[in-house]
Amino acid sequence: MTAWHEWGELLKVPASALPSFKQMCAGQAPRPEDGDSPASLRVLLVDDDATTRHMLEGVLGDSLGHTVQSAGSGEEALATALQFMPQVVVTDWLMPGMSGIELCRALRATDWGQTIYIIMLSGIDTRDEATEAFEAGADDFVAKPVDLRTLRARLRAAWRYVHLLDAWETDRAQLRQFAAELAISNRRLSHAAMTDQLTGLPNRRAGMSELEKAWSASGRAAQPMAVLIIDVDHFKRINDSYGHAVGDHVLREVAQTLQQSARREDVVCRLGGEEFLMVCTNTDLRAALGAGERLRKLVAALAIKVGGHEIQLSISIGIAAREASMTDADMLVNAADRALYRAKEGGRNRSCICLQGQLRCGPWQAG
Repeated sequence: MTAWHEWGELLKVPASALPSFKQMCAGQAPRPEDGDSPASLRVLLVDDDATTRHMLEGVLGDSLGHTVQSAGSGEEALATALQFMPQVVVTDWLMPGMSGIELCRALRATDWGQTIYIIMLSGIDTRDEATEAFEAGADDFVAKPVDLRTLRARLRAAWRYVHLLDAWETDRAQLRQFAAELAISNRRLSHAAMTDQLTGLPNRRAGMSELEKAWSASGRAAQPMAVLIIDVDHFKRINDSYGHAVGDHVLREVAQTLQQSARREDVVCRLGGEEFLMVCTNTDLRAALGAGERLRKLVAALAIKVGGHEIQLSISIGIAAREASMTDADMLVNAADRALYRAKEGGRNRSCICLQGQLRCGPWQAG
């Protein structure tokens, strides 16, 4: 006991006094019917004999404390069950019209009736009768005249069944909620894993995945496609002169301009650092060059103000379109990368293309 309190103080958790082992052995375990829960059982009593029905209503309701609804026939019981939604049905076997066996089968044929605990009453207490009742879907069998102690014991079993069912339903609901939350978390993680945190654009991994999809679609449909690799000119100079916070702001501005200028079906991603990739589906080299030039002019028109200074930007662009000699998307990207290198080598702020292995750079004629 001393160690228990010492551990409680060490872990900063409350450590109340525990009863002695002798007290715990002498104590009685709580019985289900000692609490309030048994009174919450909804019992549907079905019997065509009014006297028997009245007597059992008193036993179930007044003596045992259950909420009781009664019916004088199987047909009435079915209608009542739809409204009352009983947890337990206590039904006589022999009744005119729909018998207890037929009522049992009818209840078990419904989704909502499969979980009801059914106790069959019969004045004929034989093994064959009990077997038939259980085969029809009854959970228990009680001989008439009904003994109070026997009925109490059988209802105690019903109580345990109902509460186990409730616990199972609660666990299932919690599992469904957990699965839904897990699915949301997985989607968020997947999105985070495929998104560049600085610009909000797809990252390199996502961009390469979209490139492969576009390449496959282009091959199936025999449609053109092109890629643009964009590099912000003299970006290191911006970081060195104004700091990385300003550099990050510049990248976000460029990313937003790229995204706004792209078509809905185009994919724009950040490859890393100051380099971006644009994948243009159903686009030939001429159209891709026109898009690149428009983009270059949009970025050149940006004026980013920092303190009392205004930063003017420019970009270099390498452009390539899919050609018959290219066997995979990597060859397309390599061609655009070669064109980008030529644009930077040739003075930056320009677009260059790679056509059948030959590199050409602007200035380009309008149209």
